[in-house]
Amino acid sequence: MSILFLNRILSRIFGQASLRTILVISMVLPVLVVLGLSLSLTSIDLGDAIVLGFAGLGFATIVALAIASWILEPVLYLRFGTQTLTVLGESYSSDRVGKNTKSSLDPDRLLKALAQLRDSDRSAHPLLSRRSDELGQLVGGFDRFVEFVEQSFVTLVSQKEELQHQNTELQHLDRLKDLFLSSTAHELRTYFNGTIGMAESLLEETSDSPSDWQTQSLLAIASSGRRAYHFINDILDIALLKEGTIELQIQFLDLRTIVEDVLQTLQPLCGEKDRVEIDGIPASLPLVRADENRLNQIFYNLIGNAIKLTSRGTIDISAQQILENDRPSLEITISDTGMGIPQEKLARMQAFFERADSSIVYEYGGMGVGLAIVGKLVEAHGGQLQVRSTLGRGSQVTFTLPISSDGEFTVDGEISKAPICRLPVLRNSESISNPIAPLNPTPLNSNGQPPVKVMVVDDDPIHVRAIVNYLVSENYEVYRASNGIEALDALKENFRPNIILLDLVMPGMTGFEVCQKIRQTFHSHDLPIVMLTVKNQVNEVMAGLDAGANDYLTKPISKHELIARIKTHLRLSNLNSAYSRFVPSQFLKLLQKDSIVDVKLGDHIHREMSILFSDIRSFTTLSEKMSPEENFKFINSYLSRMEPEIMKNRGFIDKYIGDSIMALFSGGADDAIRAAIAMLHKLVEYNQHRKSIGYDPIQIGIGINTGSLMLGTVGGPNRMDGTVISDAVNLASRIESLTKEYGVSLLISHQTFANIENPNKYKIRLVERLKVKGKSEAVAVFEVFDGDPPTLRDAKFATRGIFEQGVLFYYGSSFRKAADCFEACLERNSDDRIAQIYLERCRKYHIT
Repeated sequence: MSILFLNRILSRIFGQASLRTILVISMVLPVLVVLGLSLSLTSIDLGDAIVLGFAGLGFATIVALAIASWILEPVLYLRFGTQTLTVLGESYSSDRVGKNTKSSLDPDRLLKALAQLRDSDRSAHPLLSRRSDELGQLVGGFDRFVEFVEQSFVTLVSQKEELQHQNTELQHLDRLKDLFLSSTAHELRTYFNGTIGMAESLLEETSDSPSDWQTQSLLAIASSGRRAYHFINDILDIALLKEGTIELQIQFLDLRTIVEDVLQTLQPLCGEKDRVEIDGIPASLPLVRADENRLNQIFYNLIGNAIKLTSRGTIDISAQQILENDRPSLEITISDTGMGIPQEKLARMQAFFERADSSIVYEYGGMGVGLAIVGKLVEAHGGQLQVRSTLGRGSQVTFTLPISSDGEFTVDGEISKAPICRLPVLRNSESISNPIAPLNPTPLNSNGQPPVKVMVVDDDPIHVRAIVNYLVSENYEVYRASNGIEALDALKENFRPNIILLDLVMPGMTGFEVCQKIRQTFHSHDLPIVMLTVKNQVNEVMAGLDAGANDYLTKPISKHELIARIKTHLRLSNLNSAYSRFVPSQFLKLLQKDSIVDVKLGDHIHREMSILFSDIRSFTTLSEKMSPEENFKFINSYLSRMEPEIMKNRGFIDKYIGDSIMALFSGGADDAIRAAIAMLHKLVEYNQHRKSIGYDPIQIGIGINTGSLMLGTVGGPNRMDGTVISDAVNLASRIESLTKEYGVSLLISHQTFANIENPNKYKIRLVERLKVKGKSEAVAVFEVFDGDPPTLRDAKFATRGIFEQGVLFYYGSSFRKAADCFEACLERNSDDRIAQIYLERCRKYHIT
């Protein structure tokens, strides 16, 4: 008590002193006592000195104990606190990790202990809270830490209780979800049972033989119903498999019969995919011990996925007898050459609602339950499931089933492998030689026009059959491509549909990718694309429109809506085609405009292009002999033969001027020259046609020049036109007029000649040096005689060297030498009209 009393006295004395000051005092005090005793020995007797010494030592001891208590009290307090927190922390940690599941930590006990730690010693030693030395500060910090831990734990306990409540709610919702799925699936299964039954009864009970179209439609209905029925069974089994309450009706089954039934059900899924063969299972295999419905479910999922993921290649089904854990079993393997699955994602695929890749949603669809259900069903039968796959090369799924002991067979004590036999080919390959053959060949309409061609790009033949049924009444001709690659290949082979119905989910390439590739060649105004999908999410609609689609339809598709959308887009496409007859699409592209509505007065570009002028010789004389109606028929007959040759060589017609044609080529001089030669060859065919109906042949002249020009729009607010402004146009017209003077078919300027990639590809000779008004330098003119009749062409080619030498002599004023050259040319080619003209010019200057 005296020490405690002294401690309190010291607390009041040293309450504001630092720990260092207290330690100094505790060291100095005994020294002072000893010095006092030493001094007292000299003035008092020995007895009094001894008593006084003991009294001093006792006082020093009491002071030292009090000081020690002053120092140790907070240290012991901190020690007790840290030990308490350590024990409680270890208990809480073991509770969290589940090490002490039988006696989990009581949150109330921990809170009570923290409160006691905070209050007990503080009430017993209230002076601790008023100390300001280093130990007092340490105790104060520890108290604040205890309060923080207490508050944090209160928050943690509250969050834990909230999480437990939420988990309970989620478990309740999960049970409600399973109940809802089960109830809904049961109802849907009833409806599909009725649909399948009605379709099959119509097939069997029709008094008159149904047409092939009706038979295919009824089979498609029945098959689609069975697919939905199997999918509903998968949904029903999810809850049972999760709870482990699925019941199996074990019996002995013939594996081959099961597989053949599944293949028959999946037949409509195959459509027209190429070269897929199914290897069978021999009838000599022992019977398997399995539930018939569950075994059907296993094969339906595995084979169905293999078909879906294999656009081309093979699907093999094989079986062999093995010993698994000293038990005879049957090992069944289903392998395909499809897209394959990345190795790192195989494990995830055996969980419910998991896929190997999110992109597979767009490429192949599905909910991601098939493989998970198969794995659980195989385990329920006592077997094992293994999946091996290589990305881009295919997958192999192997599972085992127990077999009947009465049916096992061995050879020389070894397990025998079952031989392979061939089942009927699963997929029809009749249309592979012509993948864009029409599904419903349609005759010409009443106006003699070909039917509208609709390309349906969809890997599901049942969906395609439904679309054919919708469109057959509208006299549309439907073509099918089973995936995006087939569609792109068909377009590359110059197949041109009027509209494309493009499924979003397809093997190999998604609808987004296919649409983007088509738009690299065909503008949305030229070839409308309507995307089809079972989803109607805003982000997918926007992605489809951004990829270049014109419209979006959600499955199941309404017949009337589909026909209305197709007619609307065909009308818009035809309207744009009509505009392009007046304003070429190439003209818009050069102006960097998507549509004619974007063109404004004054829009222009500055480019280097080749200009082609052509004209019919003596057209005025021909025209006077014909009526106005005959004139238009003649001009249109001629122009309709010339225009395609220009278009084929990447040119476009800027304008028709009566019988004359002005065409522009932005790709290069070679395009213009090839187009001109093709026009001359087409003219030969046209003259043969005119001769056969009693008309005289015609001749044309073509002039080509290459140069810089301005292409744009001119006019007023209510009437504008596209035109070309450049003296290069005038020179092309001037060169064309020279063809009449020289009696040749095709002349080009030296600018065009300089832009030819390889002049040796053509038969060309120098003809003239033309002085053009406004130009300081003469323009060299060359004749291209590839389009001349073969005899004249060969003769000109044989005399080309001496002819060009004569032209050089002529412009060098060596007229005698020039005349000799031209005479030599005429001796070998008397029909060379240009050589005759040059010889007459030489004689005009009295050179003989």
